[in-house]
Amino acid sequence: MTKSKSVPVNWSPRTVFRPVGYCLLVLAIIDIIDILWPIQLLDFNWELYVIPQLVERVAVPLIAIALIFYGESRVGSVIETRILQVLRWFSLLLGVIFLLLFPLILVDTPRVQNQINSEVNFNIDPKIRQENTRKIEKSKNQEQIALNRQKIEIATQRRALEQREALATQVEKVAKEGNDTEFKNLVTRLNQGQPVTDQNLSKAKADILKNAPEIKKQLQTQIQQILAAETQLKSTASQGALKNAIKYAIGALISGILFIYIWRLNR
Repeated sequence: MTKSKSVPVNWSPRTVFRPVGYCLLVLAIIDIIDILWPIQLLDFNWELYVIPQLVERVAVPLIAIALIFYGESRVGSVIETRILQVLRWFSLLLGVIFLLLFPLILVDTPRVQNQINSEVNFNIDPKIRQENTRKIEKSKNQEQIALNRQKIEIATQRRALEQREALATQVEKVAKEGNDTEFKNLVTRLNQGQPVTDQNLSKAKADILKNAPEIKKQLQTQIQQILAAETQLKSTASQGALKNAIKYAIGALISGILFIYIWRLNR
């Protein structure tokens, strides 16, 4: 016959709650430090990354603190008594922080909407535009990084088509006016480097006057398609941002109330 392992008479499942809670709390703190570092309190893009990350991970410290206080009630040492006292006030601090996140999320939501609907400005200094892009990339917010890249790509395509349409209009105008030198320069640009010689100048003018309306129509169609894609991108991103704001605001509010409730139960 095999001997069964003896279990201490005073043992209960609650005995393991406290050490498990301590382990979860340490892991949660490490994770939070990784999220917050490097700290950039005045950076709006950093806020957009940190707040959702904190709310999504709040369950771990919440469960950890609950396990610690719900664990075996017999306090093993003076040190642990001090730790529990610190954790009580730590719970209150977390509760206040998460309650403060609630109005902050509501305030940030219109700013997020404006950022999503903003146009890519090609008229500003390229260094400034690159610096703004660098800040977004540095924020570690993958959704925002992907959105910014898509906006830049679409805006670049639209700008190229608009420039080509303006060039086609200018070529058509010069062809009618009869300025041969300017006409050849513009057609060379329109043909992406392919020059117009004096031998085929008359034919080139005739082709431009004949085909310019159709070329501009095609460019306009492509521009409208780009604008539709840009509008759809912004609409989808805006709806997603609003949905996430509601989710994170409710999560922060509930988490804050629970942390304060834990503090109040263990005063």
